Amino acid sequence: MKRKLLIILIIIFGLVILVGIGQLTGYNKLKNEAEKACQETITLNLDHRTDLIGLLDSYGVPFSPKVEKTFLDYLYEEAKKESIDSSKLDLYNLYINKTWNLEGELRNDVTIGEHVLMQNYSIDFIRHKYGPMIRDDLLYSCEDQDDTVSIYEYISACKNPTILYSCAANDLFFYFNATPEYLTLPKIIDIIKHADEGIQLMGDGVAQNIDTLLECNPSAQIYVMGLYVPSDHFLIQRFGTPFINKINQELKNICEANEQVYYVDVSCLSFTVLKGDFHPDQNGQKILASKLAESINLHGNEREIRSEGDDLIQNDSVENNL
Repeated sequence: MKRKLLIILIIIFGLVILVGIGQLTGYNKLKNEAEKACQETITLNLDHRTDLIGLLDSYGVPFSPKVEKTFLDYLYEEAKKESIDSSKLDLYNLYINKTWNLEGELRNDVTIGEHVLMQNYSIDFIRHKYGPMIRDDLLYSCEDQDDTVSIYEYISACKNPTILYSCAANDLFFYFNATPEYLTLPKIIDIIKHADEGIQLMGDGVAQNIDTLLECNPSAQIYVMGLYVPSDHFLIQRFGTPFINKINQELKNICEANEQVYYVDVSCLSFTVLKGDFHPDQNGQKILASKLAESINLHGNEREIRSEGDDLIQNDSVENNL
């Protein structure tokens, strides 16, 4: 009897060791991926102009004094270096960033100028809430001639829109009434219990956004950024990875259902988040740019390029700059 018990204990111990080694391997692999992506030179190998459109998540808002440049800035600067006559529209927002927000803005002809007002309102709100943790020089603007142009109209007029899309995290925060900074054990248990329902609702919203964007401009290419565990703490990251993987698999499935929609894995951002926050730091922004550039280079030349004689007009210089 004692021998059987000893064998069982040895087997259990061995399994624990194997699982631990597997978890450590996964952790180190992701860490190495982050370090490599951060060191890579960002390049865009396109043979045509592209209209970069960033929407709608807070990933792309450089609200921290430690973040001067976003992944959209990196990509736009690279496009200009390569002499690609490209445009940029920055619609990233700290609060107006759910799938239904995007749907509402597209369906109700919200203008670029109106969205800029909401971007600046969001920045002012967090300045009041967090004080010196927020940049005091961050101000969104748009060209005068674009102030009354609707977002829908702008996207539909783009010749070759490259849409950098992210909304999923904020949908989930809303559904579960939680944010990473205020997670408690009871809340975590509640999220796990209702995970499937929340992920399904999120997926429905993302799929609807994609349908609307492709309806707006059938030539659009949409790059959907996945989620990541917002911590490099070994236990937190390993505990959260299965849940994040489940969400990302749903996003992958949605992307694979459309020929012009591509999932971009950014899981390694776990190692490059702002201290005490869950948004990407400056290295994280560079990693996002690197991951997006890699996907754009892989798929960007696949689309049928519109000629100058097409019915849709080409945006010449619309930029939403800081």
